[in-house]
Formats: sequence, C-alpha cells, structure tokens
Amino acid sequence: DEKPVIINSFYKLYDIALQQNPNYFGSNIYDFFNYGLDNYLLETHNNHIVLFTDGYMFMSGENPNSNGNKKGHLEGSILDPLRASKNWEKLYIEQKWGIVSSDFKIKKGTTISILEINPDNINNVFNPRTRIRPLKPCPTEFKILSRFWKDWFLDMGFDSNDINIHKTSNNLNGKKSD
Repeated sequence: DEKPVIINSFYKLYDIALQQNPNYFGSNIYDFFNYGLDNYLLETHNNHIVLFTDGYMFMSGENPNSNGNKKGHLEGSILDPLRASKNWEKLYIEQKWGIVSSDFKIKKGTTISILEINPDNINNVFNPRTRIRPLKPCPTEFKILSRFWKDWFLDMGFDSNDINIHKTSNNLNGKKSD
C-alpha cells in the first residue's frame, strides 16, 4: 500500500524538522506569521500561502497565553465549551472567542489555503483532546476550528475571499473525509 508522493514528502520534511529540534514536535505557526512570513512575501507578486495543519495549534512558551477567550493554544479541552454547546457559533461570538492577535498585517492581495484540517478530538483514546465524556466525535469540530483560523486571518488583514480552509481529503492521505 504505497502512500501518495506528497505524503512521503511531508514525512521527509517532518523528519528533517525533528532532527533540527528533537524536543519540539510541531511548527510554530504563530511565530512564523509574526516574524518570518513577511520575508517570503514579494511586493511585485501574487502571494499564496499554503498551510498544512491538522487544525490544532500549540504555541511555544514565548508566545502569548490566553487572554479571556482569545486563546494562545487551539487544542485540547480548551475547545470543550464550544464542543458542548448546541449553538457554538452564538457562544463563540457572544464570548468573543478567537486566537490571540499576532498584530501581523498581511500584504494586500495575498491568499491563503489551509489544507488537511483533521478534526480528531477523540482520535487518541489514551490522550483525547477533550474532557467531555463519554468520548464521541464532535460533529462541529471542523466548523469550530475553521472559524478560529478564519477570524485569525481576518485579523491579519486577509480578505475573506482570499481564505480557503479544507478538511482532510482523499487526494492527499487516502482517508475518506466525512
């Protein structure tokens, strides 16, 4: 059962990243947007950012912690109040949920695609991303994660038409998407 070429490439990149920093198992997206992204955007080009993520975000120690319902991390049981709500969108708006602002402002005309969001709050039964019991998938998890990301990018100055968010697809990993 051979994996698609793009998946093998991701595994290779991930191995290289782990060799560079074996104590850290993910990317620091917050810092990249704050301090690194601007170095890659060209004034005379149409810039398109492609971000591969499972949809969850962990910020390292130097990044901001939560400020009310503006979260410094987007993982674990932090999302449980939204997961448990019958009307999570209303709660999200009323309680001003979001990701802590990066204060980074994007160059106009830049687009972003977030690929491979995989809402798996119960995927690991030994360490699930929720404290809600009994363990069961959250049918709105993808929508909740998407809202956080979209609002964070809007805060950076992206136009809503330039933000594309996609769930895990058959094209990259061979798993069926629901």
